Amino acid sequence: MAEQLSKTLDEAVDFLLRELSDEDKATLKATPEDNLIDLHLSFGQWIRNRFKLWNENFDLVEALGCFEPDSASEEIINAAWTRLQGEE
Repeated sequence: MAEQLSKTLDEAVDFLLRELSDEDKATLKATPEDNLIDLHLSFGQWIRNRFKLWNENFDLVEALGCFEPDSASEEIINAAWTRLQGEE
């Protein structure tokens, strides 16, 4: 059976937070907002590959209002970080 790809930002963040370990979530949460861009080459690449942003999941890229996968992964990271900030 083919894997269901996230098509919205909420679906992507839900999936991402299920996939991350508690330690990885704590690290992301503790990252200062101004430093999130530093995750582009590592975590961002994992997101681009995991969500198939380069070759298959153009619906998600478009739903995020982005023109290319790099910006889409940035949006997903920022949204996940924002959601984690609201958790106690």
